[in-house]
Amino acid sequence: MFESTATYPAAYVSDNVEPAEALRLALAWVADQSGVKPLILMHAKKMKGNDPQVAKIIDRHGLSVESPNSSAAGQHSAPVIAIWPSDAVIEHIDSRHRRTPAAVCLIKSSRPGAQDGWIAAHQAVDLVSGGAAERPTLADPVVEHAMRQAGNDINHNNMLVTQDDKAYVVRTLQELDRSGHTFDVEPLCSWALANGWPGDEVAELRKIAIRVKAGSKFVLRDTWGPKAGAARQWEAEVHNGAGGGA
Repeated sequence: MFESTATYPAAYVSDNVEPAEALRLALAWVADQSGVKPLILMHAKKMKGNDPQVAKIIDRHGLSVESPNSSAAGQHSAPVIAIWPSDAVIEHIDSRHRRTPAAVCLIKSSRPGAQDGWIAAHQAVDLVSGGAAERPTLADPVVEHAMRQAGNDINHNNMLVTQDDKAYVVRTLQELDRSGHTFDVEPLCSWALANGWPGDEVAELRKIAIRVKAGSKFVLRDTWGPKAGAARQWEAEVHNGAGGGA
């Protein structure tokens, strides 16, 4: 069954803002959310040295820099400022294995990927414009309906690593793909994150979706999941108004 998406104040600074200024904006926003010092989260701790001005600000404020692989990275609920976040950083923020942060601000990198999905999923506020991102939806209502069914049936505690849950999701995406209900990987993952799939599970969903789109073969040892032709039933259900709702 679905569990609620992790909720906390969320914001971001776009990649066209100079990094030191972006960090100042992030620090000011975090100070308004919580009186606790934020944790700086980077893909690797050594990335602190990528920008000398950013490093100076971090040192001046006495901030701790961690990576997703750090033992301390998920052990407390301090606010998080994620600088130039990789997909691994994004997945870690909403991982079931870490405490929910008090607030999160992303300082975006220029690379596409999970950061944009996180911004949409959490309806993060742009600290420059003040506007909030729109909650993600899927362009094809049949895809959304099928994925909602999958999300209601699988056990999200298993993170798509058990044979039955993985088989269900693989077969759902394969049936959508072969029936002409196409999906793009990042919007799919953004939608999942906004609808209760934890970050580490979304990481597995991304891998599966990429392979399905590429036509890769799967060895599935479990028979659970939609059978060939299930898309016709999904289409009828959407047509009859059964595809909406949270």
